[in-house]
Amino acid sequence: FWGDSLTAGTGGGGTVTYPKVCADALGLKYLNCGVGGETANTIACRQGGNNVVIPAGDINGNYTSLTDIFGASIAPLLQGNGSGTGNYLYINGQKCSLSYSGGVYTISGYTGSASPVPLLGKFIGSEFYGQIVVIFVGQNGANVSGQSDVDPYITIIKSMIRHIPHKRYVILGLSSGTSSQRDYVDARYLKEFGNSFFPTRKMLVSYGLALENITPTSQDEADIAVGTVPASLRSDEIHLNASGYDALGKMLADKIRALGFVK
Repeated sequence: FWGDSLTAGTGGGGTVTYPKVCADALGLKYLNCGVGGETANTIACRQGGNNVVIPAGDINGNYTSLTDIFGASIAPLLQGNGSGTGNYLYINGQKCSLSYSGGVYTISGYTGSASPVPLLGKFIGSEFYGQIVVIFVGQNGANVSGQSDVDPYITIIKSMIRHIPHKRYVILGLSSGTSSQRDYVDARYLKEFGNSFFPTRKMLVSYGLALENITPTSQDEADIAVGTVPASLRSDEIHLNASGYDALGKMLADKIRALGFVK
């Protein structure tokens, strides 16, 4: 499960995450590779569809920022390592350590000579090949030079898909926002990803409360009227609560079964 704080489980009380609920429902082992605060670019770097660009020079050393192949800043390790996917980089075939402290990234362990040209770093997470892959990115933004609107999100998700060595993947739409803000985005995702797309917000709006046996409050009804995930399923404007994550995990498990990935 690749994602940001929504995948890590922020707001779920420290025990309920949608990856755990989904995997338990399917009887599968899983890795939660969610890290809070990360953009789609950063998550794609950890997953392997994207790469960090190491400036020409000694390679080992301190960096105040990191940049990816799309020319965007990435920021791994700010709120965790995502099941170990952000701690190491392969640079020119060598395994190097990556750490973060006080606003500074440190690369160590490179034994080669200084490079006259920039080198691409591949995160160790690129070696994590799940038999089923779930991608839930974009809440914190996506950046591709020359692209705007929904296109950067689609470009980065496609880069992640290309790194998956099979077709057993699910792309989750964003859970935040209203119908007027997100219907267009969901339509673009459906066009690009077809049956692999899961409309997270719409599913939680339509079925989340019933699945969790929650009687709608007046605020829930107001939220549902504008296509927002009801307050009884959220811990704040962005994150779900334990009930929301439980509902999402159960519905995602049904989606995975419907795709034929698990009987």
